[in-house]
Amino acid sequence: GLLTTKFQATTESGPTRHEGDRVSDRRCDLLVITVNATETEVVKKALSEVYGPPAPYYAKINSYWGYAAENHPSVAHLRCGMGGSGVRGAYVQVGEAVRELRPESVVALGVAWGADPEATPLSTVLLSTQVIDFERQRVGTGPAGERVIIARGAKAEASPRLMNRFLVTDYDGTGVTIVEGPLLSGEKLIDDPAFKRELIEMFPDAVGGEMEGVGIQSVCDRERVDWIVVKGVCDFAENKAEDKAHRQTVAATRSAEALCAVLRQGGFS
Repeated sequence: GLLTTKFQATTESGPTRHEGDRVSDRRCDLLVITVNATETEVVKKALSEVYGPPAPYYAKINSYWGYAAENHPSVAHLRCGMGGSGVRGAYVQVGEAVRELRPESVVALGVAWGADPEATPLSTVLLSTQVIDFERQRVGTGPAGERVIIARGAKAEASPRLMNRFLVTDYDGTGVTIVEGPLLSGEKLIDDPAFKRELIEMFPDAVGGEMEGVGIQSVCDRERVDWIVVKGVCDFAENKAEDKAHRQTVAATRSAEALCAVLRQGGFS
């Protein structure tokens, strides 16, 4: 396929890149990121309905599923490890992918937790206006010896172009409901209502949270690549084990359907 040809044409010698050039060495237009097995299988199925079966591509370390079709952008799909840090974390793996493939856009799909069951019900698709690093904090004490936490994490703006593409897309008939807002991101897998309340008190505008956004944002901003996080609500950072498989499948499906709606309507053309 087209994507595989693009990859193979530059695999042996590596991309030829000049300062400021992000087009001549591009091997895919869109890089899609998932983490767990449920997200990955759902996204592969959704993309296959648009493009047909994927072609595997094996780079030096990373492995990808490649999708290409006439009049559609070429897509590479990478499954990375949970969180932003570590040898399989988003910062390392997505960083390698961006440098190998030189995509125009990076979209993180899958599942997230919602801040409010009324404002962001299960399966709502959260669209990141910002990604907020909640891990960086100053932890000190107040005058009475009480613990005082001051947030010091970055608040990074997602790509305005990608935001607009998802916001203007017609989702009629897909079951997709989009809620835009800041997403919290950190290394903690949160399954505790008290801890979630503390986070929401610190960041009252946040619509939810996940674990890979900061890593993806950091590498994409450094490499000057547009990025956005598009994830479905599968829980509210508590009682995660309850009906987990079904909730994750539905939430991940909604996020994949959102991307495919944008693709079908020419948002990445």
